[in-house]
Amino acid sequence: MPIQTVNIDKVDQQLAELLSIAREKGEIQIVQNGEPLGLLESVAPPEKKKKRVAGLHEGNIIFMAEDFDAPLPDEFWLGEDS
Repeated sequence: MPIQTVNIDKVDQQLAELLSIAREKGEIQIVQNGEPLGLLESVAPPEKKKKRVAGLHEGNIIFMAEDFDAPLPDEFWLGEDS
């Protein structure tokens, strides 16, 4: 489908109409003096988040080090090489 082109001078007057056209047809190119300035296009609605299921991966951790929750050394936080 061809991209509709609209001059920047008419965008503020026709914004609601241009948004509905972009939603239906995809893209509208905004130009000034024949030079492209931007592209108005529709976006997909955000996906609904899936519910988390407690215990879904129960038993998958085979090994955990004894010091897994020990404080990290200062070199880690300061970005220094040892």
